[in-house]
Amino acid sequence: MIKVLFERWWFLLLLVLVFFLPPLSQIEFTAVDTPAVIKEVLIAPYVYRFPELFVVSKLIFIGLAVGLATRPRLFWRPFATFAALLLLVVAVFQNIADTASYGLTVLTGNLLLMLIVAGLWAWEAITPGSQLAAPDMKRQLVLPLAILAFWMPVDSVTGSQNLVLAKFLTSESLLTFCMLIPILLAVLILYYPNVNRTLLRGTAFIGIVFGITNMLTWFVLDRGFLWMGIVHLPLLINSLLGFNLTRPKKKKKRRAA
Repeated sequence: MIKVLFERWWFLLLLVLVFFLPPLSQIEFTAVDTPAVIKEVLIAPYVYRFPELFVVSKLIFIGLAVGLATRPRLFWRPFATFAALLLLVVAVFQNIADTASYGLTVLTGNLLLMLIVAGLWAWEAITPGSQLAAPDMKRQLVLPLAILAFWMPVDSVTGSQNLVLAKFLTSESLLTFCMLIPILLAVLILYYPNVNRTLLRGTAFIGIVFGITNMLTWFVLDRGFLWMGIVHLPLLINSLLGFNLTRPKKKKKRRAA
């Protein structure tokens, strides 16, 4: 059923519509204020209250990534399980905040789409649909993009660049949906076609939705945060690459003799 849904254009359209569900807040606001509401939540979500998790999550991820590179079939299930856990934490705690202007606020559309991605990875962890073999290094373009997302050399509050190398371990990237997704997609793309196609397709499509929105936000509507747009490029690029891999291949018509 899940596989069928992600192949239907109307279901993908439904996901886009879900993304635009209005936020819920204690204090009412008008539709015009929606961008301000979203911005206020994302500046200080609940997940930022636990900075010690930033380092811990990265150390665990690095360990699993090394294991995946050396023994992919053995480490795939633990990797998928950890990815699902991270996505669940991000879905809930990145989209809820006690804001100064609107009180307790929930970004409904973001929350639902992120929960769908978390569900896809949980499904993969429970019943793996991937049989990993050697990675295809012809697609190594995704690696520097994943590294940029993992590093996340930007100040989330001011939007200015922060090229300190220590942020490889101290940034909040693994607890930020828009940075975590291109990293996970890089893994799926490198090991494609020996991965769960629906997992790749679903993760990539929702990544595209968030990627396009961020490109419009940081490069068009709010140019003062240009560097924030730059660190979101891996999200859009890896999502497009991943989704393109899952496009149905057209059968070549045989010419009549």
